[in-house]
Amino acid sequence: LGGDVPLLDLPVDAPRPAIQSFRGAIDPFDLPDDASAAIRELAREHRTSLFAACTAAVKVLLFRYTGADDIVVGAPVAGRNHPDLQDQVGFFVNMLALRDRLTATDSVSETIQRVKSTIETALDHSFYPFDLLVENLDLDRDTGRNPLFDVVVSFRDAPTQTGRIRGLDMEPVAFEPGISKFDLTFFFEEKEDRSIGLAIEYSTDLFRRERIQRMTDHLNELLRSMVCDPSADIGGIDILPRAERARL
Repeated sequence: LGGDVPLLDLPVDAPRPAIQSFRGAIDPFDLPDDASAAIRELAREHRTSLFAACTAAVKVLLFRYTGADDIVVGAPVAGRNHPDLQDQVGFFVNMLALRDRLTATDSVSETIQRVKSTIETALDHSFYPFDLLVENLDLDRDTGRNPLFDVVVSFRDAPTQTGRIRGLDMEPVAFEPGISKFDLTFFFEEKEDRSIGLAIEYSTDLFRRERIQRMTDHLNELLRSMVCDPSADIGGIDILPRAERARL
């Protein structure tokens, strides 16, 4: 993270406010079966985790949207690697900053391997507190942005459980918090039927829901393209669904 930390200038629907309001929304989108299968195939072929495959796909999507060759995204980690913390009650989650340099001529395979290596290295230092990292980097702060990154990728591989405790029935309840901690957060989840769920939390100051819907369509198409030809350059693989391409 030495040198100038890049800003990610995503296409937005409104000017960025001078001060972050954290107003937001979250929209769930179940990935189609072929897109879910594509994530699994990418992870299997490149001997990496589903999280690394999802992160690589998001980074390629951001690269195609912005043309930026230096991209930092955030990722939450549980912070319970030490055995003494396994049974402790408390919030140990830390944030990792995952920085990769991409070029249009990188292949899909090269990109996945690079992202995989970045994640593995970051996990070796996952106990380094994020707030201390920001302090030590002495970043130029912007009240309209988060420090270090504006996009987060999260992967949950433990399905939400229902159950009973002392006569009480429990089940998960979806709710709309009305906030977004970052510009965009991609929440991937492996479900009990092995499909991959996706929810995108987004800043309503910056994005309309229609843009987020198109973003998921582009991600679905991107995943299909990545698994179809892992040797293809990321600058040229298709991200447009057939209907949108025909309309353009």
